[in-house]
This record gives sequence, structure tokens and C-alpha cells, in this order.
Amino acid sequence: MNAAYISTISALAGTLIGAISTFLTSWMTTRAQERAARLVRERTRRDELYSKFLEEVSRLYSHAVTEEKIDYSQVVNIYALRGRILLQSSPKVVERADETIDRVMRIYLSPNRSDAEVIEWSRQNDPMKDFADACREELAAFH
Repeated sequence: MNAAYISTISALAGTLIGAISTFLTSWMTTRAQERAARLVRERTRRDELYSKFLEEVSRLYSHAVTEEKIDYSQVVNIYALRGRILLQSSPKVVERADETIDRVMRIYLSPNRSDAEVIEWSRQNDPMKDFADACREELAAFH
């Protein structure tokens, strides 16, 4: 074989290998960036959902300690958020959301407490703590 052919084939092979490696590197980098962006979006979406749920629980909790009767028109939002949590979250988070709702409903059904009793009871029985802990664990998995 002629030396000119060998050097031409070597140059073409080197160019082809360089082009393929550049393409693969670019493709892998783009995939990794897209995956990272997807994880950030998912974490943000869940963080917003959990925040809305906690805000609604807080609102219902404050209503529950002052009222003895459940106002079902005020409870609708918490169940709508629970449904979204059911679709998007781990079983542990769903279980903690259900427990949180149950606690608030039991507070509605219990006798009203004085302000001092509410403060003391809240310190010992935070209805949102277990849910928040489960959410924190789940969100930490997105890092």
C-alpha cells in the first residue's frame, strides 16, 4: 500500500474519531444538564406543593382551636392538596399528610381550649412536624 494512502486514511480516521468523541461528549453533557434541570424542577414543584399544604394545615389548625364544629367549606382545599400529594409523593409523605389531616380534624372535634392551653398543647403536639420531616427527607433525595 502506498504511504500516501496510509497517511490519508490515518488522517480521516483521526478526524472521524475526534468528531465522534466530540459528539458523544456534547450529548452526554447535555443529557446530564437536562436531568439536573428536571430534578430541580421536580424538587421545586414538590416544595411548593408541600408549602401550600402546610399553609392550609396552619389555617385549618388555627380555625380548629377556636371552633368546635368542622366547616367543610374550609376543609376542601386540604383534601385537594392531599390528592396532589397522593399523585406526586412517596407513600411515607402521603401517610404523614393523612395523619396531619386526621390530627387537625380531631382538634376540631375536641373542646375549645384557652389560649394558654393551645400554646402548651401546640408545643407538645405539633400537627405538622411529622409531615414536614417526611417532606424534608424526600426533598433531600433530589440533591
